[in-house]
Amino acid sequence: MKATKQLGNGTSFHGVTIRTRPIDLISLAKKLGADFQECNTGEDKCNFDFEFETSKGDVFTIYDWKEYRELAEDENVSFHIGAENRIISQTAKMELLAILNSAHAKHYREIMENTNGWRNRHQNFCPVEALQNKNN
Repeated sequence: MKATKQLGNGTSFHGVTIRTRPIDLISLAKKLGADFQECNTGEDKCNFDFEFETSKGDVFTIYDWKEYRELAEDENVSFHIGAENRIISQTAKMELLAILNSAHAKHYREIMENTNGWRNRHQNFCPVEALQNKNN
């Protein structure tokens, strides 16, 4: 999956959606240098619209549809995947899931490493002994 220089014209919805957070798609678009539109007011049919292409070069779009409300960036939302046909939409979803799941796994590993690092540094710390040493 990558940013596209092709126009997303000719893509349409074929029943394929993905649940994710707007912030994850924004981060991905920025990382890949992909075009996206953000008008998160709830006043239009679409708040977020992203354009990518699959690893085979097929253009697809990702957009929320008729939420008619401002979306929180960290809220899980059902996004439509638009493409030339259903097979491309499904391929796009699989590539997206692979990237997003990898990013979430990396983030989770970092949290766990930081937590375990803190535990390892403080596992022998005893508040009672610290107070006794302070009073002596």
